Amino acid sequence: MIHGDVDGIIKDIREAHKNDTKSAPDTTPIMNFKKGMDVAANFKGSPMEKQIAVLLGQIGVDFKKLSDEELRTLVKILSKSNLIKTTLSNRGKRRKR
Repeated sequence: MIHGDVDGIIKDIREAHKNDTKSAPDTTPIMNFKKGMDVAANFKGSPMEKQIAVLLGQIGVDFKKLSDEELRTLVKILSKSNLIKTTLSNRGKRRKR
């Protein structure tokens, strides 16, 4: 009940001051980050595709609009990064003794 009252007050304050030059933006970096994590949690695809979807979301690019060629090129480029984790399959490879 209190939460609803506080939300209403905050909305009224934001509306009254939306044209002020020193007003806070509608979204915060934390809100954008949380949205990206929600997208990743609900994303159907490989771990690399999830990372790419989050990264592209941070810069405002819709992952679903990428063509297959663009996705392959992006994966190739990002696989050179030390920060992006790639999962390589060891299937069919012999174990060293």
